[in-house]
Amino acid sequence: MKKVIFLDFDGVLTSDANTFRCRLEHKPKNLFGIDWFDPSCLSSLQRIVDRTGAFIVVSSSWRELGRDCLLRIWDELDMPGELYGTTPVWVLTKKEAIEQWLQDNEWDKYVILDDHRT
Repeated sequence: MKKVIFLDFDGVLTSDANTFRCRLEHKPKNLFGIDWFDPSCLSSLQRIVDRTGAFIVVSSSWRELGRDCLLRIWDELDMPGELYGTTPVWVLTKKEAIEQWLQDNEWDKYVILDDHRT
């Protein structure tokens, strides 16, 4: 049974509090030039992945970085779960991109983690 998490980054793996803390502590951006992801958000994602065995599909605008770059981010930042892929970048809206991915792939259950209504 394939379970999938459609994952947004900004607002889901980041938080204003963590960004403020990083800047206050003058914590440098990571090698990708981005603010660090919030450890509590990553921990929550790890618990979800551990309990469900779900794969990660990036639905964030970060998917435009490409699979190779996302795989490097996953590896370098020790991101939770297994990066399975991304939603299509050529689709106009996030909702359409997720719908297209669901049509093109085999899956049993899915959840969308996003800070905006999709």
